[in-house]
Amino acid sequence: MKKVKYVLFGFLTILSISVYGDIIINTFSPAKVCVKIENLDDYPDLTIIGFSNSLAIFSKPIIVNIIDSDSSLEVQKALPLTFYAVKKEYLKEKGIENIDWKRDQNVRKSDITINAKKRYSSSPNVETFEMGFVIVGFKENTMVMYNKSQKSIFNDGKPDSVYNLPNPMIYTEYQNLQKTF
Repeated sequence: MKKVKYVLFGFLTILSISVYGDIIINTFSPAKVCVKIENLDDYPDLTIIGFSNSLAIFSKPIIVNIIDSDSSLEVQKALPLTFYAVKKEYLKEKGIENIDWKRDQNVRKSDITINAKKRYSSSPNVETFEMGFVIVGFKENTMVMYNKSQKSIFNDGKPDSVYNLPNPMIYTEYQNLQKTF
């Protein structure tokens, strides 16, 4: 009888062990995501502001960045990044803290929001994922942007991988946009 108990106990133990042999554990962290606006020199009278805000219930953004044409901006993993365009004179008059970015008629919100959590590379050796954007023009209340290039920077000595997208002006929906607001 003792033998039967031990065999039954061993059999039940084997049945209760969970096997995860088909699950691949992700041991690498996702790549750092950076964005750059490549044609800011075409809009010298505008300032582009990058807002990172995790919760829509707050009226003030958590992180505010003034974008320049020389550097790229890292997108935080937990905070999606949204761009706003405002005229330099208006920004100087009003002040960055006093503008209601969601309702002000002198502000144009970008049609693109960058979420770093959704940008994964298929290779664990990608250290940085750089996205190049261009401002195509403006609609009534929107700044229209286009993702022009994507660059993967590897940490294992592989050469950078660059993917350039076609010129946005070939698309008819971009041809009738305003150049300013």
